[in-house]
Amino acid sequence: MIYPEIKYDFPVGGFNPFNRESTDKYFINASGLSNLSNNLGVFNLKTFEKHIPIGYRTIVILERITFYSNGQYIPNFDHSKQLKITDKFYLISNKLIKTHIQEWNRAIDSYSVLKTNSDASLKSYIWNDYEEAKNTSKKISARDNSTILICKILNHISWH
Repeated sequence: MIYPEIKYDFPVGGFNPFNRESTDKYFINASGLSNLSNNLGVFNLKTFEKHIPIGYRTIVILERITFYSNGQYIPNFDHSKQLKITDKFYLISNKLIKTHIQEWNRAIDSYSVLKTNSDASLKSYIWNDYEEAKNTSKKISARDNSTILICKILNHISWH
């Protein structure tokens, strides 16, 4: 499988979020991905200040839940049993996806899967329903011959 680019190389020595052999769960997306860690505490303001330039972006702290690859569910990596009805989800592809953003009247390339293409705000990337996130992951991974990682959103921080 092709891994998406790691933009923020921390925690040092961590695996790519798409490495299904790693048992690590946590990483961030801030218009680019970090490495994985099983220590949620490493994703803190001090670390962000050191590794992520302040700019117009949102840092989203994520927990890996499951994968769909080429339209198929990957059963050997599934952490969905602990999910709550109030959880929110974020989908990431291992390949860049070109999406037309209506508000900007232009296309963007992103690893993140938009739920709606009206704008590129965080709300456009949030999935409120796990079944809908799974169905979309299955459809997009089959269409694009890609792998989609479904993540639970743990927190988000405006980074301006």
